[in-house]
Amino acid sequence: MNAGHLTEKIEILRKAITVNEYSEEVEKWNVINATRAALLHKSANKSVENNELRTAYTKEFTVWLYVDIDEFDRIKWNNKLYTVLDITPNKANNNKIITVELLNE
Repeated sequence: MNAGHLTEKIEILRKAITVNEYSEEVEKWNVINATRAALLHKSANKSVENNELRTAYTKEFTVWLYVDIDEFDRIKWNNKLYTVLDITPNKANNNKIITVELLNE
């Protein structure tokens, strides 16, 4: 992988569960890593689910192999959140290909 292709800045978020003063579990997403990535736009799709328009954008981010990420993390790019669908390590090229989908909240 050529470092010159890593043109996009992404943040990797991991969920942390804490207990508040009312003994409720509170979910919070913390930034665990900010790194550079190469971006590939894969597909886009619109559908209607429960009378709501749902837009699904699928993208691939390529990062260095040492970047800490798993399938339960999220990626923040361009002020939008993406959920991780798949992580494919490529030891020959020393990188990981992370397939993500836009999170509709």
